[in-house]
Amino acid sequence: MTSAAGLVTGKLSLRGDVERTWESRMAFLMFMPWMRLHQTQEFGKFRLVRYHRGLEPEAGLSGIPLDAIERVLDAYSARPFSSESKAIRAVDEAVLFDWCDEVPAVNWDDATLNARFAIANLVKFAAVAARDVGSAFDYCNASDVQVVAQRLCLDNPSPVTFKGRARGRFVLRHASRAAGEPLFVRPWQSSCGTLKLDEALLTSLLAIEDPDQQDRFGEAISFYLAANTDSDDVPLSAELVLLRMAMDRLMEISDRVDAFREALRTHFDSDLPRPPDWGSGPINEVKWRARWTDVKKISRPLDAWAHDFCNARNSSAHASAKPSKYPDSVMALEAHAVLASWLIPLMVKAELNKLSLYALNNEDRTMRSGLESLLSWDLLSQDGTGTGQGRFAALVDELKQNAIGLDLADVMQRRVGAALHR
Repeated sequence: MTSAAGLVTGKLSLRGDVERTWESRMAFLMFMPWMRLHQTQEFGKFRLVRYHRGLEPEAGLSGIPLDAIERVLDAYSARPFSSESKAIRAVDEAVLFDWCDEVPAVNWDDATLNARFAIANLVKFAAVAARDVGSAFDYCNASDVQVVAQRLCLDNPSPVTFKGRARGRFVLRHASRAAGEPLFVRPWQSSCGTLKLDEALLTSLLAIEDPDQQDRFGEAISFYLAANTDSDDVPLSAELVLLRMAMDRLMEISDRVDAFREALRTHFDSDLPRPPDWGSGPINEVKWRARWTDVKKISRPLDAWAHDFCNARNSSAHASAKPSKYPDSVMALEAHAVLASWLIPLMVKAELNKLSLYALNNEDRTMRSGLESLLSWDLLSQDGTGTGQGRFAALVDELKQNAIGLDLADVMQRRVGAALHR
């Protein structure tokens, strides 16, 4: 289901059976059906509002009655998590968008709808960027944070019409349902978690005013989200292509491997150690250089990874036609997808920092400077402690602990400074 903006479908819905004053009046409701929220969060142009079945939302939602909201969400159902649970039933919780400039009865035009989907994509990215990649906890993907915009006519509760695409044309698909009967079931890869946002990142993205920069970040984020659905319908080869597209658009470069390597080197130049540290893991300098032998191009682990990632991307897309041109990469395709998915939010933050819209914190700087320490390990292996934790998650946890140490040192330094000035 995709909108003109690229990733999410707006749904046209006819619903109603509420107060007579709403008869023939239209409204739009935008929401995340598969997530929940602890409390309302405000971001200037909009609020994210907690919905719980039977309870009035904390914000007014532009005057849309609770009964109308519940009728909309009746169509969305969660899968049971155990065999003892009842069959699929309507979601009890969701996250609602409340547009602060809205009036109760409104008919959004395409420009308004696309602009709000673009903002919703920034919210989705801030959620995916806040996850712990490789961890079983605090994890979310782009499927979890699916956003729906539903147009409702409050005097007709049953039919739903979808605006979709076919090759060369747009189509409308119509479905009717009995009251309380769900139409849409939570995807298997979605976990119905609690929405957790990198609020500083989201605030910075919302502050971009230049249209060209909005397009640059927006397109890179769209590619990134499309690569991070965790859906079996998106092959790993497609995810690598999309991740490369996201980085190319963010760094504004061509599709050439040399351009990719040089752009990465420039982007991380001030963060990485000198001389380069090839790490203490089994994928050492000898193994990297055995695969990538051009010493003029490969001066540090990040250079080698750039070539390895591009080779993995190209081989997954073209190797069946030219198998001899793409020998195996050092890292597995899935390892490349994991690393790139973790890396891109850090790159977005640094690019926002260049625009004076985001201040890198100790964790951001520690992660960026520690990037190459990850490249000497099999990121898909277990960490060897017997806890079942993956190697990648363990390595990132170690970097986080280093960042916490820096935070504590900063606190102590400020306290000492305050004491000296008393």
